Amino acid sequence: MKSFVLAALVTLSAAPERMSDQDKLKFTRPVEQVFYTCVAEAIETDVRYGRAPLNDLVLYAVENPCLMHARAAVAVHDHYFGDGAGVRFFEKYLEHAVSTASAMLKHR
Repeated sequence: MKSFVLAALVTLSAAPERMSDQDKLKFTRPVEQVFYTCVAEAIETDVRYGRAPLNDLVLYAVENPCLMHARAAVAVHDHYFGDGAGVRFFEKYLEHAVSTASAMLKHR
């Protein structure tokens, strides 16, 4: 997965301003998915899973094993949607992080 994120960053389109939002999402969604999967896997393998609040586990995962993926998702959003888009993506993720992680863990 890590190589996929790096490949996505290396192959950033040079002219995102000429792309439709739908085309931009073709580049951002896979990077988001890698990030979400990293968080779910980190939570699932955390020894505190089931005993600690899910929110704590999400924050730990984002700050530690998944930090590179979080940064990649922010960078890809900034590249395709403009400066500040990455922060908005991340803020929106954090608002729904527990429900997103919970849903992903149920499907594992």
